[in-house]
Amino acid sequence: MFNVSTENFLNEYFLFGSILGELNNEKVFRVLADICGIDKKQVKALYALTESQNVKEINTYNEYTRYLRMNQYLESNGLLEKDDEYTLITIKGQALSYTSKFNLAFKEGMTAISIQKELMRNAGYGKVVAMRCLGILQCEGLIVAKNMTSGINTIKKVARWGDITAALALFKYAEEERETAYSLLNAAVENTPFEYLRAEVKDRYHITSDEKSASVLLIKEAFDQQIVEVDNYNAFYDRVLQSKVLSLADKRKLIILENKNVVAAASDLPLALEFRELDYTGIATIFEREEERAKIDVVLRNNDLRDKATYKPLCLVSDDEYVSAAYVRAIKSSFPKQHCEVIYVRE
Repeated sequence: MFNVSTENFLNEYFLFGSILGELNNEKVFRVLADICGIDKKQVKALYALTESQNVKEINTYNEYTRYLRMNQYLESNGLLEKDDEYTLITIKGQALSYTSKFNLAFKEGMTAISIQKELMRNAGYGKVVAMRCLGILQCEGLIVAKNMTSGINTIKKVARWGDITAALALFKYAEEERETAYSLLNAAVENTPFEYLRAEVKDRYHITSDEKSASVLLIKEAFDQQIVEVDNYNAFYDRVLQSKVLSLADKRKLIILENKNVVAAASDLPLALEFRELDYTGIATIFEREEERAKIDVVLRNNDLRDKATYKPLCLVSDDEYVSAAYVRAIKSSFPKQHCEVIYVRE
């Protein structure tokens, strides 16, 4: 009954339960089972096991530690039976330990409103499990108000942070982005016990791509070097990782250098080249008058704006020399025919 797949799923369900308390229910169980790709034939039996009396009696980390002490006594006397229930309680205990460590656990006396507020607060702080939980609940409209846009955006952030369950959730809620979801998952599962998910997901969702997200691989490298924490999403780092202007080499320098001030400076700059189309409604009649048109042409030429209506100037300002140099290189390589000027200004 238990394998890597079912244990991961049950751990996720117990994480939700530890956060949501009595609000956790069979609907949440079935949603998570679907996301994790659990065989429908197993779902009913697994849920029945989670509802057994001994499993339901353990709802806090303190209760789990008492259970462990009792088991130590039983084991020392040769009386401990390690059956399916024992395995399930161990999985639940690991979830309770995690939520206790990160102060995510449901507290006695919390109401439905206070549970939602606490969940949203922790998600706002960037706690990955809370973000993942909130995003899925928002997409489903369970416990919190349904908001697909907000839910998917939250799940995307966590999936870009290398979270496997969030990447799996994207397949369910963002059907048009399944190729992107696979790229995130493909990188996230590398060198983990979950590499089997590649084949399962490809078969389930008919994925043909083998793309692997370079940004997820880079953030995993940062996890390994303890530059950032896998359990805490950091918007500054994510913004740098998702930049379409910075090269992968420059992203790596920014992230792996472990200079938080540089990363913060970079994340404050526009990290994507976005252009706004101008509305010329009402201007056409001016250009039809030759005298006024000639004057405008002179002004445009004198201001070095050329005589092309498509000309779009771009100005970037930075007080960090490394970041500004990275931008200059990116712009020059991306737009070789465009003029790029660096101006140094004293304070």
